[in-house]
Amino acid sequence: MQRPATVSRALRKEPPPSTTVRPPAPPAKPTPPGTDAAALHELRQAAFTYDYFRAKKDPVQFWEMLRLARSRRAFDETTALSPELEESVRHELELIRRQHSPMVENLRRFLAPVQGLPEPQDRFEMALAFLLASTREHQAIAKWLAEPGKHEAKAAEKLRSLASITDPYREALKPWILQVPAPAKAPEPEPMAVAEFSEIEPAAPAPAPESSLDPALLEALRCSGQCREILGGLFLETELWESMLLAISDPERMRATLDVLAQDAESELLEELQMDAEALFAKVTEARSMYAGWIAEARKAFPGKQGAAFEVILALAVSAPATREQMLVWAEDPAAHRQDWAAILEDGREEAAEYLRASGIDPSAAA
Repeated sequence: MQRPATVSRALRKEPPPSTTVRPPAPPAKPTPPGTDAAALHELRQAAFTYDYFRAKKDPVQFWEMLRLARSRRAFDETTALSPELEESVRHELELIRRQHSPMVENLRRFLAPVQGLPEPQDRFEMALAFLLASTREHQAIAKWLAEPGKHEAKAAEKLRSLASITDPYREALKPWILQVPAPAKAPEPEPMAVAEFSEIEPAAPAPAPESSLDPALLEALRCSGQCREILGGLFLETELWESMLLAISDPERMRATLDVLAQDAESELLEELQMDAEALFAKVTEARSMYAGWIAEARKAFPGKQGAAFEVILALAVSAPATREQMLVWAEDPAAHRQDWAAILEDGREEAAEYLRASGIDPSAAA
């Protein structure tokens, strides 16, 4: 299993210091008042990377670029940007989007009717980027979203406070200004010509919307794939159904733990990373003693039909209480229930493939 970029980077040893004598570095320019040199450097890289991807018609958001900079994956005009490096940065960007975009979309909907947010729009986006760059703040965001109607004033106050912190940075970044595209307007419906109504062909049926998938199961699957990637990078091997069961039963704990692990890796806190990962591994594998038996029987019953979709079928089956209890009974006499197992496998194949596609996780993280 391929290790995630953040964990691989955290575990990679630095090369021995060079013995070459280097000339003394020129004195650093004074940092503008109200700014930190490291934070300003990250913002400059985030700004350059933002403009770079926007020029390529990629609708990136500034919070995504700041998280790239925090994980040392953004770049600037001094970077020799090879196709391989750009592909690596895009891969990291996709990981950030899979992990955080659902929360950000929900946060934007939550904030839409809130009064007293920072203005103008570029100031708001910069404050939002500062908020989302801190993994610790994600717990506060989760609380806001879980209790609508109670925390709007607190959210506005938090963003105004962050906006005042970003002001000196926005000034230091000039002449660069964050260009925020205006939200696209819905097209005006064309008036229907009554005289021609009888000549209009019936419209083809609309494709089934993605909302037909259970949002909770879809998010749990995303978390499960991420969990396996991180733990696998530390040689703590788990199965998809195990992490899926935890993600369904305790989604807040799973998401919070994954955020902590990501922060450990970004900060290269190796001891904390290992300890937190081992704690998650212990929690994920608690269900092995109870369900591993029938999982093994299912694998033996269908040795030639395994793969990413097969693993998703098992994970979805474990996540459904009724099916889970039923299969525990089947495991007592596998031969007598082979047809029942076959029915679950065949009936769930298409649905599992849809969940796998919609989750965006790498099939290797499922198989």
